Amino acid sequence: NVYYSADKNDDDIPDKYQIAVTYSAVNGTVSLTGPIYVTLFKEGNWATAAEGGVGYLTEAQIATATANTGYHFTEWTPETPTVELALNEDTEFVAKYVINEYTATVKYIDEDTNEEVALAKTLTVDHGTEVDGADHVIEINDYVYTSADTATITEDGMSINVYYSADKNDDDIPDKY
Repeated sequence: NVYYSADKNDDDIPDKYQIAVTYSAVNGTVSLTGPIYVTLFKEGNWATAAEGGVGYLTEAQIATATANTGYHFTEWTPETPTVELALNEDTEFVAKYVINEYTATVKYIDEDTNEEVALAKTLTVDHGTEVDGADHVIEINDYVYTSADTATITEDGMSINVYYSADKNDDDIPDKY
């Protein structure tokens, strides 16, 4: 009798002695797509998982993960893929990224002197959030609101200015007019 075993992977190793490893990312990308096949061995011979076969990734079989803009890495699940990790079943490794949070500052500025006329306000916002200074207008004695900047927050420490003009007459019209 001549016995054959399926080799759909077309790598001259019977599929029953291999497991499939895949990679994906949440809010990012991975360098390897499609399944990667890892051969299982026991005592130097091919073995199925049921026979106690164990396989290991090679360096070339470990994906590199890259975060989308504005995100940072948190973890691999179910665990970090390494060449030391013993595998015996199909496994999907998922790189997880979460959005960056930044601190932005709303500053209250005299449009004529460029001096701050009230205490700044600190905001915590997600990457890519548009902050409209007009949403942060406050009442300031002897000043009237005139305009505000809008900014898309893409890094820590960005500022948004809200402009005021002196109004000592308290008539809601800048004194300069």
